[in-house]
Amino acid sequence: MRNLALLLTLAAAASCVSAFRVPLYRKSGVRTPRTVKRQTPTTYKENLLNYQDNLFVGEIYLGTPPQKFIVQFDTGSQFIWVPSAKCLSSICAIHNRYDSTKSSTHQSSKLGYNMTYEDSSNVDLNFAGDTLTVGTLKVTNQAFGQALTMNAQFNDSSYDGLFGLGAFYLGGYYPVDDANAYVLAVENMRLQNVIARNIFSVWMNPLQFNQSHSTNGGEILFGDIDTTRFTGDIAWVPLQNPSNGEPPFWTIGLKGVRLGSQSVEVQKTAVAFIDTGMWGGDDIL
Repeated sequence: MRNLALLLTLAAAASCVSAFRVPLYRKSGVRTPRTVKRQTPTTYKENLLNYQDNLFVGEIYLGTPPQKFIVQFDTGSQFIWVPSAKCLSSICAIHNRYDSTKSSTHQSSKLGYNMTYEDSSNVDLNFAGDTLTVGTLKVTNQAFGQALTMNAQFNDSSYDGLFGLGAFYLGGYYPVDDANAYVLAVENMRLQNVIARNIFSVWMNPLQFNQSHSTNGGEILFGDIDTTRFTGDIAWVPLQNPSNGEPPFWTIGLKGVRLGSQSVEVQKTAVAFIDTGMWGGDDIL
């Protein structure tokens, strides 16, 4: 897909105007499958760094004063999490770590959570709340996970943690002592009136020939859709409700797949999972 610019538009609900744009960076590395002061609503766009067309990352900050982290914006994950300063392993030591004692806005939580991904990578999380800053965008009391342990799968990881954009829950505020009450950052942005639409869009910019990475790897836009990044009309597709009672991720019905002049029909029951964090080799994609 090196010659295909991808625009991914996702919305938990549609309303109003304005947005925040976040630059993304694409990086190489091992991919892990895997609540206020009233403000004037606006938009924010952040650029992405692109490494080898398989990892798109950007910067966020947690705490007061802000502590910097490189994260993967991942529609296939439901939580924000970063390594904790309480994690003393050699694996955690190669990453930026969140130090709750250095933040005047830190709020603790009793909730612990173990996250295991498809490739057996694993993190033990203790939830907390703090101020989240993404570019000029700031939300208070955002729940996130502090990784107390990270297994060897993260030893070569070129990002610190994940910025989950996956499952969304209606309602629920920090303090969070129930994973089902977790509020996505995009929902918090809207609840705190820093964006006017509960929506985000992602543009991934493919590498040019012989490029291994690019600082212009794409962007994530919070609160709006950039119509200059695509041609044609947007098709709004209903999400498929999972049968196991879990909240929906970005899962849609699939009728077929077409690439160039080639097309393949699929079973009527087939679904597709829109995942900004999934990747594969050139022999597959």
